[in-house]
Amino acid sequence: MGMSVQRTVWVCVGLLACSCKRGPDMAVADEAAAAATRHVDRGRESVSTVSTGLLATLGRCAVPVGATLTTPVDPARVRNTLRDLHEERSPLGRELAFYPTRFLTLLGADGKAIASDRPPAEDVLPGRDLAGAFPCAAAALQGRAGTCVAEFSHREAEPPRVFFAAAQPARVAEGAPVTGALVGVISLASLARSIRTDLDVRTVSERVQLRVGFLVGDRVVPSGSDNTVPEAYLVPDTLVPRVPRDAWSKLQSLHGRFTFTFTENDGRFQWGAAIGTVPALGERVALVVFRSPLRQ
Repeated sequence: MGMSVQRTVWVCVGLLACSCKRGPDMAVADEAAAAATRHVDRGRESVSTVSTGLLATLGRCAVPVGATLTTPVDPARVRNTLRDLHEERSPLGRELAFYPTRFLTLLGADGKAIASDRPPAEDVLPGRDLAGAFPCAAAALQGRAGTCVAEFSHREAEPPRVFFAAAQPARVAEGAPVTGALVGVISLASLARSIRTDLDVRTVSERVQLRVGFLVGDRVVPSGSDNTVPEAYLVPDTLVPRVPRDAWSKLQSLHGRFTFTFTENDGRFQWGAAIGTVPALGERVALVVFRSPLRQ
C-alpha cells in the first residue's frame, strides 16, 4: 500500500512539473493576430484609395500648374500657383486636404524641380533631380501618369526617407506637348500614421494598442531614426526585430499575407501581428500591424 501511495505522489509531481514547463496559452495572441489581419486589409484599402485619389487629383491640378510652363518659366509664379492649390475654399484645395503630402512640385522638361508649394525660404527643391529619384516622375515627362515608391532626401543633409509619389504630365495647354511633370509626394511614415489613426478610431472601444508600419525590403518604416512623424507613431525598437527575417519568402509562399505571435515579460504579455503586401505601393512594400490588449 505504501509503495502505491508513493508512486501516485511521484506521478502527480511529474504532471505538475510538466504543466509548469508548458508555454503560455496563446489564445490571446492568436485572437490579436486574427484582428491584425483585418487591420491589414483595411490598411490596404486606405492605401489604394490614397494612391488612386491623389493621382486623379493631380491630373486636375496639372491644368492650372501646366499653364505656368510658358517660356521663360518664372519660378515664383510656379510656386504661387502650387500654393494656391491648397486654398481650402476651392474644390481642388478641398481634395488635396485629404492627402498628407510632404510637398507638391513642378518639374521642367529636364526632370529638375522648378519650385514647390513650400514658402520661398523653405523651398529646398529647385534644381533637384526628382525625375532621377522617382521613376514615375520620369515616366510622366514621357506622357505617362503613375505612382511609385522610392528613397529620397528632401533636404540634402537629411538621411534618405521612403516616399510614395504620384506624377502627372504637365502641358502649357491642352493638346500641347508635355514639357513638365506635376509630382505629389507622401512619406510612408505619414501614410502609416494615417492608417494607425484610422485604426485607433475604429478600435477605441476594444482597449487595444496598435503599432503600424511598412516593410520596405528589410527596413521597417517608421522606426528608429525615421522621425518624420512623432515618436508615438514609430514602430518601437523592441518590435522591429519581431518581424521574421524570412518575411518576404513567407509572403511569396503564403499568397501575400501571414500572421505571427510572440510574448513579452516571460509570456505575461501577448502580441499578434499580420503582414500583407500592398499592391498599390509595388512589389517590395508590405504593411505590418501589431496588436495587443492593453490589459492581460
